[in-house]
Amino acid sequence: MGAALSLCLGSQLGAQTEKPFYRGGLDDQIVEAPNGAKANAQYEKFVSEGSFGGTQIIEVSKGVWSVAGYSLSNYTFVEGKTGLIAFDTGANIGMGQTVLKMIQEKVNKPVVAIIYSHFHYTGGAKAYAASNPDKKMDVYGHPDVDKNLASSSGLLGPMQNRRTGIQAGLYLPLKGS
Repeated sequence: MGAALSLCLGSQLGAQTEKPFYRGGLDDQIVEAPNGAKANAQYEKFVSEGSFGGTQIIEVSKGVWSVAGYSLSNYTFVEGKTGLIAFDTGANIGMGQTVLKMIQEKVNKPVVAIIYSHFHYTGGAKAYAASNPDKKMDVYGHPDVDKNLASSSGLLGPMQNRRTGIQAGLYLPLKGS
């Protein structure tokens, strides 16, 4: 019986190690990325040819602009009579400054209002506010946006940041072996 069990388990283990496990199934579409990393072919194509392939400023519709490919999320601006209405501001002031410079190459107007979709894209607001000479800016968001932002920087903040890094692959090596 021991030999039969060993043979049975051995064949199951062998079958599982032939192909890497990816998203709940066995993956037979592994490719090598330019940096040597092994990745699923569709994911590698998305990263290299999709919006992450380079930053683009796209006029989605007349007066509606999207900055795509600069970070994990797009930045959207709507051109109004007196200035730009921004949807989210980036994770930090540096991102806000960079994106503001990009959009103002297309539309040279200050940001007059910000709409937050959720709390972790609020970090670039100071950069947007600096673009407004009147220093008057309307800001809209969920009533709990401040509470949610505070909860991510308290005792649980480091754990949440670490999990975000794991999900986004930030701890993976830059080059494969």
